[in-house]
Amino acid sequence: MRPTETLMEEHRLILLVIAQAEQEAERIEQSGSVDEARVGKMLDFFRNFADRCHHGKEEDHLFKLLQHKPPARGPVAVMLQEHEIGRGFLRRTQEGLEALRSGRADGATQVVEGLRGYSELLRAHIDKENYVLFPMADQILAPAEQERLAAVFARVEGCASAVRGVSACTGASEPLKQRPCGSGRMVKAPRLGEAPGPSGVHLRV
Repeated sequence: MRPTETLMEEHRLILLVIAQAEQEAERIEQSGSVDEARVGKMLDFFRNFADRCHHGKEEDHLFKLLQHKPPARGPVAVMLQEHEIGRGFLRRTQEGLEALRSGRADGATQVVEGLRGYSELLRAHIDKENYVLFPMADQILAPAEQERLAAVFARVEGCASAVRGVSACTGASEPLKQRPCGSGRMVKAPRLGEAPGPSGVHLRV
């Protein structure tokens, strides 16, 4: 399997979780309540698998190779920038959960904005990689470079455990689709004035 095929398989996994994040954002907006456990598991998946494992393979290995290939330098710069934007959306989602726990009325809105922003970004980002950057990489990387890269990917630590970490709600090949991410404590955002309760960049080639 080519290194880019490995990354595209990981994209498929990420997109299945993205679909659930989009549905969760819609549910929160309609109900005004946030399932902390469910959103927390999505955040764990995005941080540990999508970012640390998947984006780590890209940033630490594939992109470093491509940055020495003139046709790919511009696209790689865009992908790196979008990775940082995505991390910002994850931080906003986490900040929303923390705001809800402290009784702030804007917490649910922050969670929705974070989940939606990340989902929209990643869908477009993955398309750019699948249909522009990865085909380019397949053409400009020599067979020996691809073999070395595939071997490095196989040795990247933590990827399998990142998937197993959400196995209770992913079901391996159908993440979050068949098994909802646990029913956790539902946190209702207080109305304004209530006392707190307890508790896209275009890719140019």
